[in-house]
Amino acid sequence: LIPAKREIIFEFYRNKEFFEGLLNEKINIKKPFINLPNKNLSLNLPQNYAILFIGASSRFKKWSIQNFVKIGKFLNTEFGYNIVLCGAKSDKEEAKEFRKYADYSYIDLVGKTTLIDLLYIINNGNLILSNETSAPHLAVSLGKRNIFVISNGNHFGRFAPYPKEIWQYYYPIYHPKIEKDLGNYNKLSSTYGYGSNLNINEITVEMVERKIKRVFSLPGEKCKKIEEESF
Repeated sequence: LIPAKREIIFEFYRNKEFFEGLLNEKINIKKPFINLPNKNLSLNLPQNYAILFIGASSRFKKWSIQNFVKIGKFLNTEFGYNIVLCGAKSDKEEAKEFRKYADYSYIDLVGKTTLIDLLYIINNGNLILSNETSAPHLAVSLGKRNIFVISNGNHFGRFAPYPKEIWQYYYPIYHPKIEKDLGNYNKLSSTYGYGSNLNINEITVEMVERKIKRVFSLPGEKCKKIEEESF
């Protein structure tokens, strides 16, 4: 009923295309955004914390919990971040597994927050490391930096990576097969735009650590990190 481009395009632009066709007018929204009113959370959150979001809608999109445990320790020892664990009620078994392997202190909020609470937790955090699911998209809409996303490439070109003109602080870590071919966007989007069966756990802890270190070595990010910590 409404004409649409045949090629794969980023989902924000696809929705914008649809509503422009439906309303028959140009929409000037440049990016998704959420403006949060001030609110005092009842949750006792530390200053200077990193969020580990362990949930996802499907098993094949979930990175190993033991890997999340290792990255939590890395973020704590390397950058001094307190660790806050987040996820839905359906992720409670994974949260128990995290507790079994973690030898450091952290705050477990898995299944204990509303969606609105999660927005404030993300907004007040310094960094988020997540599977490719709703949480990093919320972080983009809130204008957060230091958004690290682990993905097997599912729906490449539609939901990730974010176009730089929308948000340049979204840092995906893809399956090695995709990482080595990142310069060929058209090939990757046509191959994985409607699904990927690559094993997410072939993304190593070392790959994620390297990406985080590389981002924090950028002049702008280093300054931003210092500002957030002093705040």
